Amino acid sequence: MGLIKRIYQWVKGKCIHVFDLKDRPHAIALGVSVGVFWGFTPFLGLKTLAAMATARLLKGNVIAAAVAVQMHDVAIPLTPVLLGLEYKIGHLLVHHQWKSAANPQQLENQFGAFSFGGLFHWHTLKAMFHSVFSNNGGGLHAVGLITLGSLFVAGPLGIATYWPMLGFLVRRNARKAAKLEADLLEAAVTPGGQVPVGEGILLPSLPKTVPATADPGSSENSENLPGSH
Repeated sequence: MGLIKRIYQWVKGKCIHVFDLKDRPHAIALGVSVGVFWGFTPFLGLKTLAAMATARLLKGNVIAAAVAVQMHDVAIPLTPVLLGLEYKIGHLLVHHQWKSAANPQQLENQFGAFSFGGLFHWHTLKAMFHSVFSNNGGGLHAVGLITLGSLFVAGPLGIATYWPMLGFLVRRNARKAAKLEADLLEAAVTPGGQVPVGEGILLPSLPKTVPATADPGSSENSENLPGSH
């Protein structure tokens, strides 16, 4: 129970971090969507950098993209299962046959070794691309199938994340604006009231009553007028 509570607190803290970012709702939602997309790809060790670069290219929030990728750390124990599913999808698309990976853990090890070294070499990428459409059963072929299958998992999930996140952020900002307006109105009628409008900033309220302007025609003022004596 303690571990579950710590995971919950960690996830909650990450979510609050994203929600409190000072940026447009569209930019934050786009950054989260990009992070979710890259989080479901099998590029171990490169997901965060890829998400941040993509978010910057699309003018999304870079921090939101990085945090969204980190959220996938919760599902690390399920990585072999996810890689196995992506392998099946890739195999179905290329060979038109739903085939399970012989050893999902072995696929994870193969891709882990490949992603850190060979991914930076063009000849390795080229070999992987060609191996996808061959049935040689080699490691690059499996890696290529996983990569292809991951696009059909990460793409829909990334797109599906954008609209709910955008709607949530818009409603959240509207609630915060309405609360601030209500606090301002309440402070305006409360003597000495102050409304927090930012970190360390207090907005003083208006006085509850405003002295009425004296009537020029009153007897008190007429005594001081020239010629009134």
